[in-house]
Amino acid sequence: MWPALRIWPSGHLAIWPFSILFFVTCEEKKKTTPSQSSLMLVKSVLIETDGSMKDVIVDDASVHEYMNGDVSFVGAVDALQIVAIARTQPNNEEVNMHTLPPDTIEPGVAGKILLMGSDRNGKGMHICTDEINFYFSPCPLTRRQAQKKK
Repeated sequence: MWPALRIWPSGHLAIWPFSILFFVTCEEKKKTTPSQSSLMLVKSVLIETDGSMKDVIVDDASVHEYMNGDVSFVGAVDALQIVAIARTQPNNEEVNMHTLPPDTIEPGVAGKILLMGSDRNGKGMHICTDEINFYFSPCPLTRRQAQKKK
């Protein structure tokens, strides 16, 4: 089971299951000055509903803003340290036609899916479509080479 991420309408961010369920309010975020802000732009991959992938730059602290709503974890690629994130309530969007293996993303996810790299401490890491395509190549040799890079 993947950790659950939820941005509540009140502006609270909840992440579970980690050792602690924590909340950060928008008011607390507003109190920080730009020099205190933890802006971290991360190269990520957006999977459109038609299954096409493109590289995007996302502030890892504002994923809900980028996705235009509350988000939740919907999958992961452990070997690449990638988490899959989608809106919890997509607006009448079709089921995503991604071509990733079924064990990486929950079935029936509607709308766009954002793939983000994350180290074991939860800090954002850069990923790109080439890395994902290379790892999921049907050639077993290519797949083993990708695992050795880690």
